[in-house]
Amino acid sequence: LNAMRGKFHKDIYTLCLSPRNGYFTIGGYETVRHYTPVVWNSNYQASKNKYYHIQVTGITVDGADTGVKKDSLKYSSGGALVDSGTTYTYIPKSAHAKIVTQFDKFCKGSGKCTGTKVTYDKTSVACYNALSAAQKATYPHIQFNTPGGNLCIPPEQYFFEERGKSCVGFLRDSSSFVIGGNFMMNFDVIFDREKGKVGFARASCESPDKPPPCC
Repeated sequence: LNAMRGKFHKDIYTLCLSPRNGYFTIGGYETVRHYTPVVWNSNYQASKNKYYHIQVTGITVDGADTGVKKDSLKYSSGGALVDSGTTYTYIPKSAHAKIVTQFDKFCKGSGKCTGTKVTYDKTSVACYNALSAAQKATYPHIQFNTPGGNLCIPPEQYFFEERGKSCVGFLRDSSSFVIGGNFMMNFDVIFDREKGKVGFARASCESPDKPPPCC
C-alpha cells in the first residue's frame, strides 16, 4: 500500500471481515453496506509508531460499567492496537478480571447464560459446552467505549468454537490490549491515513443482503 499511496484518490483503505467472507477496499469507502454511522477515533500516537491504535476509555457488560479505567486499556506503545492479523482480542489482566466479574454477575440473572460452564481456556472470560444460537442469545453484549462512541460486540460474534466448547474470545494478557480479528468482524474498519484516524461502522461484510449481528 505504501508504494501505491499516490495512485489513489484518497489514502484510505478498509477491511470488512466476517466468519465466511468479507471485502477489502482501497482509495475510499462506501456506506451502502453500513448499518450504523461510522464511529471515528484518532489513530492514537500515530506520530510515534507505524501501527494503528485507538483509545478505549471503558468497558461495559450489557450496559453495566465494569469499573475499568482507560489507563489500564492500552498496548505498550499507547492505546489499543488494532490488528486484523491477531485472531482473538487480548485484554490486560487487571481489566480482564473486572470484565469477568461483571460477566458472571450478569449470568446469575434468571434465564441468563443458559449453558453449562466448563474449565477449558483459563485465559477466556468464560467457556461452556458447545452453545446453540438460541443459547448464545441469553448472554450479554459487551461494549467498548471510545472517545468517538461505543463499539458493541454481541455474543453471536464474541464466542469462538473449539473442541466442543464455546469460549468468549476476549482473552487475558499480561499487559497488552490488542483488538483482534474477532472484534473487527462485522465492522467496516476504515483506516484513513490522510487524516490519521480509524473508523468502525457495523456492516454486512459477508454479503450485501445479509445483515450483521447487532447489539
